[in-house]
Amino acid sequence: MLLDVCDGRSLFYNERDFVYDSLFSISFDKNGSMLKNEAAEQLTRTRSALHWMTEMDYPDGTFTQYYKFLQTVIGNGTLEMPAWQLSDEVKEISGYACRKATAHYLGRDWTAWFTEEVPSQAGPWLLWGLPGLIVEARDADNYILFKLTSVEPLNDNHRAVFLTDWLRSYTNKSHNVYEYDIKEAEAVYTKMRSDAHMSNPGTKVMTKDETGKMVPVQAPPYLPMIPTEYWKNKK
Repeated sequence: MLLDVCDGRSLFYNERDFVYDSLFSISFDKNGSMLKNEAAEQLTRTRSALHWMTEMDYPDGTFTQYYKFLQTVIGNGTLEMPAWQLSDEVKEISGYACRKATAHYLGRDWTAWFTEEVPSQAGPWLLWGLPGLIVEARDADNYILFKLTSVEPLNDNHRAVFLTDWLRSYTNKSHNVYEYDIKEAEAVYTKMRSDAHMSNPGTKVMTKDETGKMVPVQAPPYLPMIPTEYWKNKK
């Protein structure tokens, strides 16, 4: 996963998605006609994964969630500031001095570690609002874990512009774009993923065993990042 922070915005997305979509955009036109054979050949050797992206606009106080699955679903929402409780507990993560914070946010209990050595309120996914970059975050059920691996300068926001334009305009005969309020978007996407799992209950995915060997396991049912129960109390 990549977290781009630039000009008051952040984008959290899968790097392979960026490469895949970049190749696709120069391989074919909107009618499906091939434009560049070389790019199309690379496309066949590139697999996309984790088909979602989170865009946050801090000055506007809004966020947009993009989901690519059977179709593209876009959800628009208002940023909620997590009620972080800061702790005196500290530790080093990836070479950065970090401090602990906790919050109940979007239906889950989170423990986050942030560093003021990188002066940004950003973090992975929809986690944000601390006085330094969030470099690690884990939910209390150990379902989700984000951890920083490296930081490098970002010269401009060209990746953000490309990805948001691509996801909003990507249409052909078999793939449409639908835009909703975030609550509706989450419900639509969760249903799509659940329906797909029910129709393919024996789907296998690959994982590493204790020796490091790749072995097949049965795909687990889809569990949304924001629990379904959270939306029952939202108007």
